[in-house]
Amino acid sequence: MGNIKTIDLWTEAFANHYDCFNGAFIDGFDNTLPPYHYYKVVKNCNCIISNNWNLAIGNKHHAIIFYQNTQPVRLVVCCHDTDVDKLIKNATQQKIGNQTLSQIFKQHNIQHSEIDLKEKPIYNEYNSYKEIDTGS
Repeated sequence: MGNIKTIDLWTEAFANHYDCFNGAFIDGFDNTLPPYHYYKVVKNCNCIISNNWNLAIGNKHHAIIFYQNTQPVRLVVCCHDTDVDKLIKNATQQKIGNQTLSQIFKQHNIQHSEIDLKEKPIYNEYNSYKEIDTGS
């Protein structure tokens, strides 16, 4: 994947940050059309974080890309030590009305895939600091 310059970005401030996952999965759902039709989990990758404002955001090592048709619309980048499967399972059990998100996924045929790139983590100077909580 190339450089992403504009997207709804969610960065995990610390490993296993439930609020980040829960928010990213449920944001935009209402009683009409889902905000995405497909998501792809990319494990053991290197999301190199750069910014012009010297914000304390470390490089990330897992990603979830959400698509509306074929267009990426949301990106979640996660810490190396995050249990991605556990947090996705938790996020998809959130309720909207009387249904869980996983039930809504089935109803709207929201699919997902997973790939493990098996890359060795690359860290930056901010991985050893307390990061700020960011999202766009």
